[in-house]
Amino acid sequence: MNVRVRIGLLLLLTGLWVAGCTSDPVAGQSADQVEAADVESADVVDGADLEQSAPLQPVVSEISQSDVQAAVDVYERFLAARDEAYFVPDGDLSAFDSIAGESMLEEVRKFWARNAVFTDSGAGILGRSSTANIVETSTEAGQVKILDCVEVREDNEDESFSPVRFVEHEATVVSADDGWMVDAIRVIRSGDLADTDWFGCVPTYHEERVKATVEALAAEVFEWKSDPDPTVGTDVSEFFDGRLRQESEDALAQQREQFGNRYMSGVEEQYVTVAGSDIATGGWNFLVELCLYYPSGEIWTDVASGAEVVQKPPGSATRVGYRVRSDEVSADSWSDAIVDLTPVEYPSPCFDEL
Repeated sequence: MNVRVRIGLLLLLTGLWVAGCTSDPVAGQSADQVEAADVESADVVDGADLEQSAPLQPVVSEISQSDVQAAVDVYERFLAARDEAYFVPDGDLSAFDSIAGESMLEEVRKFWARNAVFTDSGAGILGRSSTANIVETSTEAGQVKILDCVEVREDNEDESFSPVRFVEHEATVVSADDGWMVDAIRVIRSGDLADTDWFGCVPTYHEERVKATVEALAAEVFEWKSDPDPTVGTDVSEFFDGRLRQESEDALAQQREQFGNRYMSGVEEQYVTVAGSDIATGGWNFLVELCLYYPSGEIWTDVASGAEVVQKPPGSATRVGYRVRSDEVSADSWSDAIVDLTPVEYPSPCFDEL
C-alpha cells in the first residue's frame, strides 16, 4: 500500500488534519486543451459585452409570479434552441423567433466561428445539451433575472475533456410584444480551468446526495470512536471506491491499535458543506468538506482507569476534504462514493464560517 495514502486515510478516519500539497489544476493540460476550453469560456467576455449593449425596452412594469414562470419557460426553451443551433453553422435560426434578442443570435454565430477553428485541430465540440438548475429569480423594471447552475453535457472530439461542466450564469429575460425574450446572459463561472478556479457550481440534486454521503460516513466513524468497547470494529468500505475501499478496513484496524483501550468521550460537532464541483478532475466529481469542532476540546477516556486524556484544547477544529464521485446508474438514479482525500488549506479554523 502506498505509505502516503495509508497515512492520509488514517488521519482522515480519526478526524485529524489531512496535510498535503495542492497541485496546479492547469498543470498537465495541453495547449490544445486550454485553447479548446476557450470555446465556452469566451462567453464570459461575450456576456460582459451583452450587458453593455442597449437593452430591449420592457413592455410591462410590474411582474407577477405567473410572469416569472413564463419568463423561466422561455429561458429553458432558449437553452434547448441554442444547443441545437450551435451545431448547424449558418443554419436556420427561426427557433429563436420571439424568444431571443439579436445579441443572443450573435452569440450563436460567434460559437460557430470559434468551434470551427477548434474542430479543424481535433479539439472541437460535436454536440451539447444543457439542463437548467435555477438557483433564484428576481425582478426589476420589466426584467426577470435568472441565476442558474446549468449542467452542460458535451460530446467532445478530444475525449480527454470532461463530458460535463457546470456553468454558473445569470440570464436577463425582458418583456416583449409577444411575451418574454432572453436579452443577455452573463457568465459567472464557465466551468473551465481556462478562466476559473477549480470550484464550479453544484446543482441542488447533486449537492444533497454527496453531502449526505459524507454526513453518513462521519456519523459512522464518530460512533466507532465513541464506543467504550475498543474491541468492536467497524467497516466503512461502503462509502469508498477504488484504492480507498480496499484500504479503509485495514486503516481502521490500525487506528484501533493506536487508540489502545480508549474511546472518545468529548463532544464532537460535525458540519458538512459542499465546496463545489471539481473542475480539475472533470466528470461528476464534487468537493465536500467536513468540519469537526470540539467546543470542550478533543477528550478521550481510558476504559480501565476512567482517566481522561485531552488530545486537543477547547475550541479546536479540523477540516477534512473529500472528493465524491457520482455515477449515473440510470435516469434520475445515481450512486456516490468517496474516491480521494483532498487537502483543504484555509487560514482560519473551519468553525469560523459556521
